[in-house]
Amino acid sequence: MAKINPKLHLKIYIFIVAIMIICIAFLGSNLINKEILDSEVSKILNKNIITSKFDKKTKTHGSYKKVEYAIKSYMKDYSDNMKKANNIINDSKLKKVLSASNYEQDKPEFLTSTTLITSKKSEFDTVINNLLKMADKKVIMSYIKKENVSKKYINLYKKYMFSNNFENDLIKNKESITKIQTNGNNLLDIDAKVINLLKNNINTWVIKDNAIYFYSKSVMTEYNTLINSIS
Repeated sequence: MAKINPKLHLKIYIFIVAIMIICIAFLGSNLINKEILDSEVSKILNKNIITSKFDKKTKTHGSYKKVEYAIKSYMKDYSDNMKKANNIINDSKLKKVLSASNYEQDKPEFLTSTTLITSKKSEFDTVINNLLKMADKKVIMSYIKKENVSKKYINLYKKYMFSNNFENDLIKNKESITKIQTNGNNLLDIDAKVINLLKNNINTWVIKDNAIYFYSKSVMTEYNTLINSIS
């Protein structure tokens, strides 16, 4: 009966141990990456889409890193657009359009005010359209498809992005978009109507002591109705 060479036996033993160590290390690495990714996604869910800061910095490795990057890229882009929409509505120059000082400075043609309103309206419509597109599942999935990962990690991305918590957030965000869209369009439309009213009735009002006074009751009534309709 042939005997196994002790040196060969040792090499086989070392090889098997090495394979076991690699497997354990691989499994351990996967578990650690999954725990880190769970933690990062949990942090994202606890952020405010408008007031919180979002970035694309990753803490995981390998394909988990790509899943993490896709999630964070989507959330940052979504948050950036929400912030843009919110900033347009709260733009300091836009808030001054319906002020006595602006009426006095920009009359009689109100070119500066009209240009500003038109510009902000166009910018606002673009941002809102971007947000509505981003709520589409195909767009959400496009972020992971860019990363060229296996089906396993695509499914992992789906699990995070279409979980109950994330979908609830998306529903809430859609409601926020609708509210911002309504408020923004209402504000911009009223701004435009007030400016047109004053421009088309330039001889029926005057600015005195930083307040507007009307010679025409009908123009005054229309002006007050518009101002009071701002929610």
